[in-house]
Amino acid sequence: SKWPQELQLQVFESLKRTVPSNILAMELWASSSGPADWWRRQGVYSRSAAVISIAGWLLGIGDRHLDNILVDKATGGLLNIDFNVCLEQGRRLKVEGTFRHSANVTMSTIRRARKDLQALLSACLEDPFVDWGADRKDAAARADMEAAVSLDLLSSRFDEVRNGLLGIADQFAESVSTLVPQLKSTLQVHASLSAAASEAAAAHSEKEVLENSMS
Repeated sequence: SKWPQELQLQVFESLKRTVPSNILAMELWASSSGPADWWRRQGVYSRSAAVISIAGWLLGIGDRHLDNILVDKATGGLLNIDFNVCLEQGRRLKVEGTFRHSANVTMSTIRRARKDLQALLSACLEDPFVDWGADRKDAAARADMEAAVSLDLLSSRFDEVRNGLLGIADQFAESVSTLVPQLKSTLQVHASLSAAASEAAAAHSEKEVLENSMS
């Protein structure tokens, strides 16, 4: 025979009052040999809970309750058992949960009352005291702020590049200023060599003329 719902609720509330909400934390603390051991067990518990939560979500593991999640008192780690409901098989269970049943009833009720809901939403949309443009104004303000930040970053980057280019230009000007005297001296040497070569050629020509006249 089915127990009355009121009696089940009374039994549940009675058991709930006898079991502290922090019983697991108290158990980990009481079974630890010291602060360091307690801290280590807390870390193991947190990491194992995170790992099994993500892995269970990815693998679609359901039917997780206190009988299928065990706690290792020596380490604080969680041990999951009974993986018959996996790969989203819980969606095909014949006995549906309260949440899904209530969600279906809610959707059916909304469909039946869709005209009333539309009238209510229309009244909200046409309410002169509701500023629906506030979100758009906030979005525009955020966009302006982001644009200003981007421009500031661009200006800072431009200043960095400009300073670098100015430094290179100064180095180039300094190098040119040191090269100009060297170029002048090189040109002077070249001019002297050219003049000496011209004089040597003229002397050689005069020598040939004298030799020819004496022969």
